[in-house]
Amino acid sequence: MVNSKQVSDVSVLVVDDNTRYRCQLKRMMKKVCPHAVIYEAVNIKEALTLVSEVNPTMILVDVVLADESGINLTRRIKSLEPSARVILISAYPDREFRRNGMEAGAVAFLDKRDLDETVLQQVIDDMVM
Repeated sequence: MVNSKQVSDVSVLVVDDNTRYRCQLKRMMKKVCPHAVIYEAVNIKEALTLVSEVNPTMILVDVVLADESGINLTRRIKSLEPSARVILISAYPDREFRRNGMEAGAVAFLDKRDLDETVLQQVIDDMVM
């Protein structure tokens, strides 16, 4: 479990073009890490702006975005901020997506169907330890 000093330092960027899912993920994140600062982006432009402005502790990126793939966004984030911790999330847990995402610099690839509060807690613990 993360101590309160560490939790207060957590900032999360959620990049997903699905408003409903983004809100659901934000609610789960607030339950797991109530003091985290959570930013949201619906597209690549917003995501890149927020990465450069706030340098979030972790970035959750949907693989399939309307304006570009999350894998390409991961590459762009890593070129902008090499230390960024990007976690790709997808409703399509394809092995090729996973392989390409990890090659692009993601630290993890999670299936949206398996993403719950327990998994989020593990991810946060891994990020701040």
